[in-house]
Amino acid sequence: MVARLYKALKAALATPQVHDGLLRQGLATVGSSPEEATRFFASELVKHDKLAKAAGLRLE
Repeated sequence: MVARLYKALKAALATPQVHDGLLRQGLATVGSSPEEATRFFASELVKHDKLAKAAGLRLE
């Protein structure tokens, strides 16, 4: 499932219509594998968790 979604997303992002549309919205595309994305989001989660705790934030 992940491989199919990755392949479809990669193909869509390669089209000028999607790529340019995202750029017009201020978004940049980054080509990363599912494994790279998993590592990135895991590190972001740790970073944001620390920031939220330091700010005294909690989920309600």
